[in-house]
Amino acid sequence: MEKTIAKLAFAIIWIFIFYQLLFNPEIRVPLLFFCIKHHVLAPFLLVLLQVAFASFALPCSPLTVLAGVLWGFEIGILYATTATIISSMWTFVLGRFVFGKWLKRKVKHNLWLKTMGYIYRYKWKASMIAHANPIFPGSSLGYIFGISNIEFFPFIFGALAGTLPLQLLMVGFGYFTVASIATYDAELLLIAGGLIIAIGGYILFAPLLIGDKAKEDI
Repeated sequence: MEKTIAKLAFAIIWIFIFYQLLFNPEIRVPLLFFCIKHHVLAPFLLVLLQVAFASFALPCSPLTVLAGVLWGFEIGILYATTATIISSMWTFVLGRFVFGKWLKRKVKHNLWLKTMGYIYRYKWKASMIAHANPIFPGSSLGYIFGISNIEFFPFIFGALAGTLPLQLLMVGFGYFTVASIATYDAELLLIAGGLIIAIGGYILFAPLLIGDKAKEDI
């Protein structure tokens, strides 16, 4: 019961953050002016914030939506994806060289064996499927892969392939929602809804990319 209440409270907090970013001009407008004034500092702060969020295993999705709100669709995807990959690299290095022994002690033995066996079998595909999952903070998954035997570049390649659909979803959601508010265009909201359905379908059927055997190993 306590876990359910905690999850509900957490969901309410993140919904509130999304709502403020998208619909509160007192927050959105000053951020837009800051980005216009600071072309280099603003994206650097986005990356820095995501690295901090990933370090503490906090969901980074509000930052991805914020990239779409502040920089539009194309540039927003560039900045958000860059922030995600850098954060994934950071947690991977921490997992491999700093917190590896501590993390291994915290993971239950059976879960450890299944997870490591899955990564060993599918390598970059395991990273891709894991990063396509919207439930877990994607940038923090580097901790888990860092204590496995996967090499750095297959991990990053899989992370990039898996996170791109989510980047399109979240950045597009931020951009199209704000654009629809500014122009009173209901069609843009429908496009945002279409993005959610399309990427949600990808996430739902992503395990099929590595076959039914992968489902048995998870």
